[in-house]
Amino acid sequence: MEQRKPQDLGERYAYELKYDGTQAQVFWDGGKLTILTKAGIDRTERFNHLALELEKVCREKLPENAETLIVGEIVKFGGGGKCIFPFKKEDFGLTKLIAFDIKIKGDYSVRRAELKRLFGGCLHIEVAHRYESFKDGWADVLYNGYEGLVAKLKDASFQLDYGIKMKNLEDKDIVIVNYEENKLNNTITAIGQGGERTVIYDQEAIEQVKAGLGKIAITIENLTGTKRFPKFKKIVEG
Repeated sequence: MEQRKPQDLGERYAYELKYDGTQAQVFWDGGKLTILTKAGIDRTERFNHLALELEKVCREKLPENAETLIVGEIVKFGGGGKCIFPFKKEDFGLTKLIAFDIKIKGDYSVRRAELKRLFGGCLHIEVAHRYESFKDGWADVLYNGYEGLVAKLKDASFQLDYGIKMKNLEDKDIVIVNYEENKLNNTITAIGQGGERTVIYDQEAIEQVKAGLGKIAITIENLTGTKRFPKFKKIVEG
């Protein structure tokens, strides 16, 4: 998913709250329901309370034998509506599914309206909160300390992991401490640190990052750990 600095992208876009959790792909084949992670790991049993409610909705509200894919984020809400992630084992049964999009085989109607019809009144399933304007959405993000927004074209066709991320992070606290070039595709990955946060920077302009060592970066993305970047582990841990 593309990431940009927070900005108004125009009337063609709507803006959904960005949720911090586990991306879920829910498959319904007309008789069996499966919850998979983005990596394809089956989590139906782990989030059994979600599976039971999803299956009930699919059986009662979808056309018979309608193959369906529902995309969303499994989250746990804490105080002030903020997401708590990563989950602890005792959190699994306290999670909710935030539904982003739906694809029903043979039916390509307005999908957001279909989500609201399916999940209105559900206990553990909600439809992603949407703002028609960037101004309203970002004001809510800043006031409540939410993670950010995801901009989506209002008339876009169904796509997995589609949208433009705009994160609510403070660049002033982040400093670039190292970088690594990829000469094959002329890109660079630089890593920075600020407070307790470890962040990764993706820049197409290598020279900008080289010149930015010890300075503030432009785009940032949270990392949950450093396993993906073992070369940087020692640097990050000091």
